[in-house]
Parts: sequence; structure tokens; C-alpha cells
Amino acid sequence: MYRYLTAAMLLLAFSCNMPSKETPKKEAAPAKHDYGATAAYSSDFGLGDPALGNKVVALWKAFDTNKFDSVASLFADSVYQEMPGIAGSFSRDSLIAGMKAYRKELTSCISEIDAIIPVKASEKDESLVCIWGRETTEAGGKKTLRHIHEVWGFNTDGKATWIKQYELNK
Repeated sequence: MYRYLTAAMLLLAFSCNMPSKETPKKEAAPAKHDYGATAAYSSDFGLGDPALGNKVVALWKAFDTNKFDSVASLFADSVYQEMPGIAGSFSRDSLIAGMKAYRKELTSCISEIDAIIPVKASEKDESLVCIWGRETTEAGGKKTLRHIHEVWGFNTDGKATWIKQYELNK
């Protein structure tokens, strides 16, 4: 009897630790949501590459410290820029020159990031970084606070190809 009980216990112990032969079931992808409107760019996003968020933070810091040459390589050869008062396509060199000229007018610039999220449009071969923050600048003895939302577009090489900036002056 003791042998049978020992054998049964060993069989039970081994069977509990045996790997399952069942294939784990994959969770189905969530269905696309119908917003009742068609988005011009996309309405189907997933999380993107955090390294692209790091690039945008580096670009913001370069603007604050007026050190654009250190981040010039983060831009593609041609960049579309849309910001209050300016819109168009620029070569990397002319974009950097324009940023330097604008920044030279400022005595100081301090940016604070409120939120940042890298995203990937599911049906496009492009990644985006959305960033929200506040920028306090000083020029001619006058301080200005702007609330900013920017969307940065990146190509498959991780280079910024477009920037759109939206602002609220306070």
C-alpha cells in the first residue's frame, strides 16, 4: 500500500509540473474605433519608440541653451515646419539658421515639459512624438509665457521630417 501511495504522489507531482501542450491563445487586436468622422491623417495609433521622444527633448533643450549645431543631425535633409507666423518646407541648414536667428532675439528661454508621448500611426510608415509644455522667454526686458503643443513627424531613419506647433499665449 505504501508503494502505491508513494507512486501516486510522485505521478501527481510530476504531472503538475509538466509543461502544457496547449498553444497559448493570442489576444485579438482591438477593433478599430469608428469616431463618426474621418481623420485627415489617422485615427489608429499605437505606442511609438521612446527614443524618438528623447530626440524631441534634446531639441527642446538645444533651443533653450541656443546650441542648435549639436542637434542638426536629428533633422532630415528637408523639413516642413508649421508654427504661428511661419509655414513651409526648409532645408535642414536653412531651418537651423532660422531657429538660430529667432533664438538670438531672446535673452533667455526656459522650457518645461508637461507630457510627452511617442506614437505610431498603424497605417503609415511614420512615427510621431506629441509633446506639451510651457516656454518662458525674455526679450527686451519682457517675459512671455506660452503653452505649447507640438507634433513631430519622423521618418524610418529616425530623422525629423515635419514639425507642427500650436500655442496659447498667457
